[in-house]
Amino acid sequence: MNMNAKTAQTVREATEGLTGRREKDILFLRGQIEKYESDAAAADTLRKILRALAGDRMQQAAA
Repeated sequence: MNMNAKTAQTVREATEGLTGRREKDILFLRGQIEKYESDAAAADTLRKILRALAGDRMQQAAA
């Protein structure tokens, strides 16, 4: 992934609030995506993190 320093900083700041509790983190990330929607690259990266968390949750539920 190639992102500029501003986007990297935004993603770092946006993910500092993650707790390790999936349900809470999913809600948190959704809010962060809205907050940082003006930085398209950061919002896209946060969406990918959100999809990974949600996908992991779905895989665990199926197991």
